[in-house]
Amino acid sequence: MKKKFLILLIVLAIITSISIGFIYKKNDYSPLAPDKVKIGFFCSNQIKLNDEQYSELDMLLKSLNHSKYAVLYGGSEKGIMGQVGQSAIAHKLPLVAVDFSGFNDSQYPQAHVKLYKNFIQREYALINNVDVAVVLPGGYGALMELFWLVTMNNIHETHKKMALLRNWLLTSY
Repeated sequence: MKKKFLILLIVLAIITSISIGFIYKKNDYSPLAPDKVKIGFFCSNQIKLNDEQYSELDMLLKSLNHSKYAVLYGGSEKGIMGQVGQSAIAHKLPLVAVDFSGFNDSQYPQAHVKLYKNFIQREYALINNVDVAVVLPGGYGALMELFWLVTMNNIHETHKKMALLRNWLLTSY
């Protein structure tokens, strides 16, 4: 089972890497919140954090200075994405919803919404604009973002920092 899962993850990483060359250079990826350090959250819009986990997320966002940091996320108000958005708004952090027109489910009027034509363009824009990526529980989209970022770092296309969730403790890599 572990071997099949690992093979699936490697295939996803390869497909993602190939997709980069075909799509990302043809679009406008102007910097989002260029005067801020951008913390990107890769996470689920299906599941939510429990109260203790949300409290930890909220404390992390509360510790960020709103004049120095901005939060970038997938744009949804549902699941963990929604919890990230709510906490960022509560602590007056600049919030950028990076979404694609097929989803576009952000209802936060405080968020600056940047829409892309398809999911791959949205993924590239999110990854291209973050300075630090915080990877929280998610599904295939969060895994794709993680592997895309790892691939981009490995081929020296970017040099982004990552923090992965491990037993609900953030571990940076």
